[in-house]
Amino acid sequence: MKQVIKIQGARTHNLKNISLEIPRNKLVVLTGLSGSGKSSLAFDTIYAEAQRRYLENLSGDLGKMANFKSSAEVDGIEGLSPAIAIDQKNIIRTPRSTVGTMTEIYDYLRLLFSKIGTPHCPECAVPLIKFSPPEIFNEIIKIKKNNPEKILILSPISQKPFAVNRIEPYNQFLAEAKSEGFSKIKIAENIYPIDEFLKNGSIPFTVNGSIPFTVNSAADPPNFLPNSEKVGRVDEKTSSVRNAISNGASPYLLIGEIFAFDTIENPEEKAHLKEMINSALKYGRGKAVIHCNGKNFIFTVRYSCSRCDFVSENLSPKLFSFNHPLGACPTCTGLGLVLKISPDLIIPNKKLTLAEGAIKPWMSSWISWADNFHILKSISEKFNFSVDVPISNLKREAMDIIMRGEKNGGWKGVAPALEEKYRETNSEFVKSEIEQYMVKRLCPACLGKRLNSRALSVKIAGKSINDFVQTPIKELYIRFKNHPKHSKSKKADYPALRRRLRQGEPDGFADSRTRLDSARLVTVPIVKEIVSRLEIISKINLGYLTLSRSSDTLSAGEVERLRLAAQISASLSGILYVLDEPSIGLHPRDNEKIIKMLLRLRDLDNSVLVVEHEEAFIRAADFVVDIGPGAGKFGGEVVAIGKLKDIVKSRGFTGAYLSGKLKITREKKKVDPKSGKNGFLEIFGASEFNLKNIDVKIPIAKLVCLTGVSGSGKSTLLDDILGRYLSKYFYGAKAEAGKHKKISGVENFKKVIRIDQSPIGRTPRSNAATYTGLFNHIREIFTATKEAKKQGYRSGHFSFNVKGGRCESCKGDGMKKIEMYFLSDVYLPCEECGGARYNEDTLKVKYREKNIAEILDLSAEEALKFFSGSGDQALLNQLAMLLKVGLGYLRLGQPATNLSGGEAQRIKLATELSRPEKQGATLYILDEPTVGLHPEDMRNLLNVLSELVERGNTVLLIEHNLDIIKNADWIIDMGPEGGDKGGEIVAEGTPEQVAKIKKSYTGQFLKKVLKH
Repeated sequence: MKQVIKIQGARTHNLKNISLEIPRNKLVVLTGLSGSGKSSLAFDTIYAEAQRRYLENLSGDLGKMANFKSSAEVDGIEGLSPAIAIDQKNIIRTPRSTVGTMTEIYDYLRLLFSKIGTPHCPECAVPLIKFSPPEIFNEIIKIKKNNPEKILILSPISQKPFAVNRIEPYNQFLAEAKSEGFSKIKIAENIYPIDEFLKNGSIPFTVNGSIPFTVNSAADPPNFLPNSEKVGRVDEKTSSVRNAISNGASPYLLIGEIFAFDTIENPEEKAHLKEMINSALKYGRGKAVIHCNGKNFIFTVRYSCSRCDFVSENLSPKLFSFNHPLGACPTCTGLGLVLKISPDLIIPNKKLTLAEGAIKPWMSSWISWADNFHILKSISEKFNFSVDVPISNLKREAMDIIMRGEKNGGWKGVAPALEEKYRETNSEFVKSEIEQYMVKRLCPACLGKRLNSRALSVKIAGKSINDFVQTPIKELYIRFKNHPKHSKSKKADYPALRRRLRQGEPDGFADSRTRLDSARLVTVPIVKEIVSRLEIISKINLGYLTLSRSSDTLSAGEVERLRLAAQISASLSGILYVLDEPSIGLHPRDNEKIIKMLLRLRDLDNSVLVVEHEEAFIRAADFVVDIGPGAGKFGGEVVAIGKLKDIVKSRGFTGAYLSGKLKITREKKKVDPKSGKNGFLEIFGASEFNLKNIDVKIPIAKLVCLTGVSGSGKSTLLDDILGRYLSKYFYGAKAEAGKHKKISGVENFKKVIRIDQSPIGRTPRSNAATYTGLFNHIREIFTATKEAKKQGYRSGHFSFNVKGGRCESCKGDGMKKIEMYFLSDVYLPCEECGGARYNEDTLKVKYREKNIAEILDLSAEEALKFFSGSGDQALLNQLAMLLKVGLGYLRLGQPATNLSGGEAQRIKLATELSRPEKQGATLYILDEPTVGLHPEDMRNLLNVLSELVERGNTVLLIEHNLDIIKNADWIIDMGPEGGDKGGEIVAEGTPEQVAKIKKSYTGQFLKKVLKH
């Protein structure tokens, strides 16, 4: 294998036919301005070609899928290895995916619980008892030694599944027992011949549930006794049986007897006893009873409760899976949450009356308002409330009847009726409509634990599997690391254990010690796998997470680092890893830990290719490739290549920032925000998740940075509490704010704009042009052309989302999706339109010699120049704003599926900034807007944020980048650590003030950058 990856003539997207050699088995960083072509080289060229070649070499139908993977636009690539991409795209995050399932730790926990877990009775909470045949054998020996009297080996015959008045199965049972030599039945202390119950060729009793009985008349209670009508007499024996059963005695089949003089020492006697045990278990359906000195000793090969009739099957990993019917909570089907109707969403406007349509869902097309209102009006007359007064004036009792119904059942109530409709309907449309009035609530059955009572009743060291997954990973790692099976086990013990297993008796009567060793043999490697994975996650500073945390609540950075941890745990070698900004969401303190993980991957003889802007990663790399010099059509070239010293000496932006020739300086602030000139937005008693009842003051009309290590509580405070509260306050959103006492100062704002990194769309049909609204202006321009007027084309004809001008083969997507099943879906250009999205007639309409498909292929910067003389100032403003936020390179029609989280966030920011209302009094909430940005791009972003503040707006953002943080007006630093050790305000103030706080990690790093 060559020691380099040799790329020749790469032309993917904006790459300008570049050729280069990248060393194998090294940590290589690709850097450059946003849009320069880094990802085009790393992911769309190198990784895409490696994946295509891998598919080509698969056999059968899998290999044919390679035909669907288009080759990268490159003349040739040599030295490729099998590749794994760890990026921000194609991340499937659902409530059914958790940290535990993503890292496979939960799979090992399920296996561990199935092997050594102790099941408990869900009702009685006592451990369930289970015996193996050899254990029953040993117990009989013990009983015999302590009891000189004879011992009876019995099999309970009052077993399911016999049905009421069905005597045939029971007849067959006794007949079979008699044919095999068993002749007696024991009831209470008496023993009767089987023949007494088989007279006249029939069985004199039937079964109800687990108790055999005869029903002589409807008035007679069930009894286990010879049927007098069939036997023809009621004698003393019959009476004794009746009395015994009425006193709670059960019938048993007598399997055999052991007398005091039996020694059970020679092999024949042992074999006979084992045979009797097997027979007792066979006829007792897994149960055997040993009777001695008037006492019954019950043994079962299935887990059973000693206090009630609960019986559990053997444990299996499926029992502990919330994605499998065997283990999932039946109420929430393993989600831990249920959807419940919210009265506030059903009646959002309480000033309306019932007659005016206060009940919002009744105004929908899928439900009859007239029929429901007619019933409700009659209910109002019955319970004396009016349908013509505002909802706010109705008494609580009346509202309860309206929402929950009446006790007599004449009126179901709005909420139960909607929930019933949601459960029963097969229409996805109706379901989506009803979901508008529903909120997520903790499952009342499992309380968010996802599993059913049987699974939760299995315990190890007194703890259920839920107790394990609710424990922070860092604490769980310490617990498992100190576990005896992990710390004291030696591989040298394994051969001896295996030999003992092979020495087990062929009939299954191996000694219990061997079975214990067998469990230990399985347990040791399971615990080791769990420990190694927990250790890696702890080392990359995600120890504050719990295994139960849903993946859809994780940030992009957290997901990427978890995927990295999973790869390190796999310990593969000879792999090409391609990573997209692993520094996302990382505090500067934690960069070194991720770098060590990447070096660990490299040291396993892997090639690690990282797209990154963070200086610490660039300095730690073995080899650096700087792509540029600009973005879009001004990029796509190799600016510098080699070791760090080669990059520093180069003329590119990266070299200039690394050498210190260029830097983002700290602007002097004239006003100290602490003075509170414009007031404060205050949060009191924030206590959601790990927040420790904190009070937070946010100065208004300032640039405020919320900082702190991962898991310190930043997103909880900003998104779960403040963001949700303001969304509900201003826009009536249904999501409830996290735990807090009070929020004041909201009256200082006219609106709130939350800008996160969620996708602007999930299909190729979504793009920057459609999201920002500038495509509406472009379509109007095309509608005004002579050709369009001649053909009678309206604005909608130039939309690829509706029929008319679009290509119907791909429905305007320009691409067709190929489902790869075991890989990410692949989008290929439409064969009919070649990716243009439109039909031939539409493409004949041109504006300034370009058709609409060619316009969508322009970058924002090119489009700004192209439309400069159009006279549409709104369009020009929107394009100019894309340039301001560093997206001048972005193609207008670039599919949303190809956008990073950072690009999606900046598109949203540009959209908001280009709106006509710019009078201020707006609160902007952003989550790491610097994601994917080169330092040169950050300079432009900082200018935009400062401009917002100058207009009187408040900009509140979560940020880790020190160049942005040092230019903030105010900093709120949280910590000191993540998880349970976070949730406090460590420092707050101006950058200079925070830099003086020794216990603040952010302050210590600020202290260094403020000196330069």
